[in-house]
Amino acid sequence: MADKARKEAYDKKWRQENRARVNRRARLTRYGLTEEQYDILDEAQGSACAICRGPQIPVRTQWGTKVLNFDVDHDHATGRVRGLLCRHCNLALGYLKDNPERAEAAAAYLRRGR
Repeated sequence: MADKARKEAYDKKWRQENRARVNRRARLTRYGLTEEQYDILDEAQGSACAICRGPQIPVRTQWGTKVLNFDVDHDHATGRVRGLLCRHCNLALGYLKDNPERAEAAAAYLRRGR
């Protein structure tokens, strides 16, 4: 019993210390990407968001400041990976329901407001 509790404590501590690595690997597995394939996509995009061209942004977390990996964007209908996006652009596509007409209408609305 003590060995089990010790192993659970060790595993929990390891996951906390390696959270970025664990989260990245879990996200990649979800989309069928290897770390090498992710790195190839990242390099092909010039380490920038595929939409806004912004870099990865350092964010403060309860574990300290770190750089988040880009989100893996995919087509919800086919599951096909489209590219890597910053969190803001990925959320925007989600809120627009991946609908190009909505995105175009939103862009037109923003242009009219200027």
